[in-house]
Amino acid sequence: MESNNIHLFEFNGKKYAYLNNAYIVIALNDLSYKVFQQHNKYGDLNIDELKSFNFSIDRINKIKEVYNKLKNYGVFDCNYINLDCLNKNSKNPIYNTATIFLTDKCNLKCIYCYEDNNGHTFIDKKVITKTLEFLKENSYDKKININLFGGEPLLSIDLIKFLLNESSRLGINNRVNYSITTNGTIMNNEIFNILKKNNISIALSLDGNKSQQNINRPFKNGRASFEVIDKNIENYFKKLKEKIVVKSTITKNNKNLKDIYNQVEKYDFDVSIINLAITNDENIKLSDLEFEDILRISNLIANDYVYKVINNIKCPAPSFITMWLIQMYPNLRRNSYCGINDNAIAIDTYGNIYACHRFVGMKNMILGNIASNDSLKLNDKREKYLIQNENCENCWCKNICNGGCAHENYIFNNPKDFNFICLLRQKWIEISLGVYAEICNSNPKALINIVGDDIFSNEANRFIALDKI
Repeated sequence: MESNNIHLFEFNGKKYAYLNNAYIVIALNDLSYKVFQQHNKYGDLNIDELKSFNFSIDRINKIKEVYNKLKNYGVFDCNYINLDCLNKNSKNPIYNTATIFLTDKCNLKCIYCYEDNNGHTFIDKKVITKTLEFLKENSYDKKININLFGGEPLLSIDLIKFLLNESSRLGINNRVNYSITTNGTIMNNEIFNILKKNNISIALSLDGNKSQQNINRPFKNGRASFEVIDKNIENYFKKLKEKIVVKSTITKNNKNLKDIYNQVEKYDFDVSIINLAITNDENIKLSDLEFEDILRISNLIANDYVYKVINNIKCPAPSFITMWLIQMYPNLRRNSYCGINDNAIAIDTYGNIYACHRFVGMKNMILGNIASNDSLKLNDKREKYLIQNENCENCWCKNICNGGCAHENYIFNNPKDFNFICLLRQKWIEISLGVYAEICNSNPKALINIVGDDIFSNEANRFIALDKI
């Protein structure tokens, strides 16, 4: 039975082992693959068994020497790295990341939206001020991250201007990294200048090509949205492309990830973020066969990405690869899936506090209100967000996945859906590890564009080639 510390898998027809507690990927051949199978089965080598497979004594002795060195280093031990995947909160938590819902109104009617499509409220300016004051007090001079959210936040441009002015008045503007999540349908010169002047990063929601987008994300009156977004991309967003990531939500209607990836590449954007639709609607969520198709296309994208990266060809970075790949490096590694158990809050239009923007609107998940002193005790109430699959503890990729998205775990709360979401995550992580190994093996310097020059220069790569012995 496979240990949860050593995971054997294949990518692109090649065999690999992943050491979960050491964050190491190892390229294997027929002999070294048998060695790791033996370790999972016996906890050691079985030389006689290796001889029975007609491997030469010379090869067996060489792999035995390498295996014993790895064993002496302790990389097979379950306690090689001791991580707490739930990232227990300290008594004095730092809160420096906030998603602020400027409005719950939206001009689109996306088929999978987990928010109320009939929103009508805008956030009170007093709530904005209270939120900024809270961040100033609880960020302890660290950088502050503010994501402007909705609904569609660009329906409330006056509130955005007020928030920017308040940040300056409170003396924190130079510490704030601003971002906005927008559907891209509302754009003009004034908005463009505000985004550019304030260096606001943009998460642009786009579900793929013309047909994919128009089915998933029509206007409320049923009108197609792609043509409007396409025009805004050409006239405005391309001028801000170094600050843009594209976020796409996958349903039955746009399960061909390659079409989405090609559309992002066509626009010359750098990052493509892929998420499943968070829904139990059988008309939207993927079937088992469609899941298999997602994996097949994911491998096609991965092969294309590897080729372009190792040959220094510009291409979008698929999030289902890079978000896991960077977990190989301690200085980039997260101790939780996101900031939900750590430094993040979300504020709705009424000032209610949540640990994550995806839970906004669920009354049972409210932690407090930004206008109340109770907000200072919100850390004591976050346990309700620690929603994990019971199988996480013994999962081979638990130190990379860290339990996954709490909202996905909350929505997909029956065994079948839990297995579905976990299996997809595991397969994407395998793809990511395979991509990492192929880049390390062919052109490791290409990792600089993924992990950064500082990380690449100061941390050893987590790759070992045992496929030549």
